[in-house]
Amino acid sequence: MRATTRAISSWFSLALLTALIVGSAPAAASAASPKMTEWTVPYPDSRPRDPSVGRDWRIWFVGQTDNYLGVFNPQSHSFNRIALPTGTRPHSALVGPDGDIWVAGNGNGTLLRYTSDGQLRTTISVPESAGLSTRDPHTLAFDGHGGLWFTMQNGNAVGHLQVDSGELRVVPMKTPQSRPYGLIRDHQGNAWVVLFAGGKLVRIGHGDFQLSEFTLPREHARPRRVAIDSQGLIWYVDYAQDYLGHFDPRSSAFSEWRLPEEQRPAAPYAMAIDASDRVWLFLTAPQPNKVLSFDRARQQFSEAITLQSGGGAVRHAEFHPDSDSIWFGTDRNTLGQLRVSSAADGSSD
Repeated sequence: MRATTRAISSWFSLALLTALIVGSAPAAASAASPKMTEWTVPYPDSRPRDPSVGRDWRIWFVGQTDNYLGVFNPQSHSFNRIALPTGTRPHSALVGPDGDIWVAGNGNGTLLRYTSDGQLRTTISVPESAGLSTRDPHTLAFDGHGGLWFTMQNGNAVGHLQVDSGELRVVPMKTPQSRPYGLIRDHQGNAWVVLFAGGKLVRIGHGDFQLSEFTLPREHARPRRVAIDSQGLIWYVDYAQDYLGHFDPRSSAFSEWRLPEEQRPAAPYAMAIDASDRVWLFLTAPQPNKVLSFDRARQQFSEAITLQSGGGAVRHAEFHPDSDSIWFGTDRNTLGQLRVSSAADGSSD
């Protein structure tokens, strides 16, 4: 667990005062005691995934195998679903700055925009273009400048939609069949992407769309997801070799930590970073799945938390700062909330 290069140790701390009402059990007694709650999604075997928190605190998600956009009210514990166009096979949902919900149509090459009352506002088809073999929007991230980045795993490209104008750009990857997967944007609006089959981290410049590749330190690395902390470090998980790592864009240096031996094989998949810059990892090899956090200052992993539902696989997760919670969906047909500290006690009212 020793870093291969010196990790930056400055930290950013943010006090958060409000939270969601979840379940009837009492909240954790201390910031070191996270609390997990899961709800069964009432649409069987639909693979609910990629939840995103709306401005009204409702949780939007997609049913990948049942072709719907779902919404969960954590106060009433009620679910609703909106049928998507035939063949959408949704992969991700993401709430935009204006409260609209965007859906990645992985099956039919579309980006769908819904209002917060569930009405379809816009359908955008990814056009055929040079270097784009498949149009399969996968993971979404807003750039902070009115645009939307998205990966296309089998298309081996990253797209960018300027929402107001409708202008859509496609950036093919330099590495053939590299399967661009997880995606985030940095504080300048640049896209950072992990290449699952390429073992690389890619930066695409906001505005100029210039692409830079950075090869991970180990051969045959298979990075799944990516996240950014308050210092601008780009974190990733290696699904194949059970590593957590980060890349410092200022020095172009990598640091990596092997997951604890007792948790291996781990197959880390979904990840998120909380307001204290702790990194949270969902381990999909153990059945039931487990969750670990990593404290960079101490260079230590936490004890594992077991998913009550079993998980099956948790493929993506979103940290919501106002509730100090990580939201996730599971292959066991549940929607989950991990309150990462007792700061999440209280009501969302």
